[in-house]
Amino acid sequence: MAMFIGKPKLAFLTAAGVIWQLAQRQPKVPPGIWILITLATSTEIGSSLFHTLATQ
Repeated sequence: MAMFIGKPKLAFLTAAGVIWQLAQRQPKVPPGIWILITLATSTEIGSSLFHTLATQ
């Protein structure tokens, strides 16, 4: 049975969450920051799905 979430994946999710919280405090956030949040979240989701489903 594969482990669903590991330390590297958890780091991507934590980083995306922290950046999102900091961005919410700003009156105007550049589009690049939202792209960064989206990429970090997508990386975590994609990695989790790949490492969970590819071994089955």
